[in-house]
Amino acid sequence: MRKDAKNANTKTCYIIILIAVAAFAAISYLIFARSTCQRCECPVQNCTASTPKQNLSNVKSFMGRVMDSYSDLAFADPVTPSFIPQEGVWESAVLLNRSGSTKTVRIRVYDSNLTLESVLVEGPKPPSLSSDEVVANGIVKMSGRINCSEDKIRLFVFFDLYCPPCIADEKIIDEARQKFNQSVNFDYKIIMTHSYDLANTYDLENVSRAAGYLLCSRAQGKLDEFKQCAVEAYMKHEEVPLNMTELNDCANSTSLNATALDGCMGSYYLDLNKDRMLAESYGLVGFTQTVPSGAPVVTVDCLYKAQADYVEKLICYAHPELEECK
Repeated sequence: MRKDAKNANTKTCYIIILIAVAAFAAISYLIFARSTCQRCECPVQNCTASTPKQNLSNVKSFMGRVMDSYSDLAFADPVTPSFIPQEGVWESAVLLNRSGSTKTVRIRVYDSNLTLESVLVEGPKPPSLSSDEVVANGIVKMSGRINCSEDKIRLFVFFDLYCPPCIADEKIIDEARQKFNQSVNFDYKIIMTHSYDLANTYDLENVSRAAGYLLCSRAQGKLDEFKQCAVEAYMKHEEVPLNMTELNDCANSTSLNATALDGCMGSYYLDLNKDRMLAESYGLVGFTQTVPSGAPVVTVDCLYKAQADYVEKLICYAHPELEECK
C-alpha cells in the first residue's frame, strides 16, 4: 500500500510539473508573439498610442502648406489625412502637378512633430514650406496678409501681354467682371513673365515697351480699351513683340493723351517695379514651384489667390454672402 501511495504521489508531482511547464511555455509564446507582431506593425518607429498627439485641424493645415509648396494652384485639393496608430504618422493621397506632370502621391507626416523634417513625400522636399495654405480646390489662403478691400471687394489680375495663358483667360475674367460688376473691383497689375522669353531674342527694352504702354493707358483710365487693341495686334504675329507703329496705332485708337503718354513712358519702370513687387509678395513670380511662370493669377482681398480659371469660385469662397454667389 505504501508503495502504491508513493507512486501516486510521484505521478501527481509529474503532472503538476508538466502543467507548470506547459503554462510557462504558453505564456512565453504569447509574449513573444505579441512582441513580434508589434515589430511587424511598427516598422517606422516604436508603436504609439492609438490617440494622436496632433489634432486633425493642425495636420490638415500643415499638409496644406506642403501642397502649396509642391503643387500648381489649379491642381490643389484640400487634404483629409488619416492617422495610422501603428506607425504614428498621418497620411493623405493628393493630386500634385509639377512641370505639367500630374500624379497622385502620398504625403505622410510624423505625428510627433509637424516640421519639414517630418514630411515624407514622393520626390524631393521643397527647400522651405510655404506659410500659405490650400483651403479649397485651386484656392490658396495667403498667410500674414491684411485685407486690402475698401468700398468694393478688391480683385487683382496679374497680366502680361506676351503671356498666352493670360490672353486665353481674358474671356473668363471678362465674364466674371460682368457678373460681379456691382460688388467687385477688378484691378489689373502689369508684370513680365513670358515677356522675358521674347527678350532673349528681341531685347528687353523692345519687349518691355508694351508693358509701359499698358501702364500708361491704365494711368489715363483706358487700360481695357488699349489692352484689347494690343491683344488683337499681337495675336496676328504671336512670339514677335509689338513694334512702335502698332503700339502707337493702339494709343491713337484708344484716344490716349499723347503728352501724358510721352511723360509716362519716361518713368513707367517705376510702376512696373511696383506691380512686380506686389506680385512677388504673393509668391506669384520667382517661385515656379508654386505658380508656373506667367500663369494668369488673381487675388481677392489680398488674402486669397487662384488661377483665373477659378476666379468666380475664388470670389464666392471669400464672400459667400454675395447675391451673385447664392
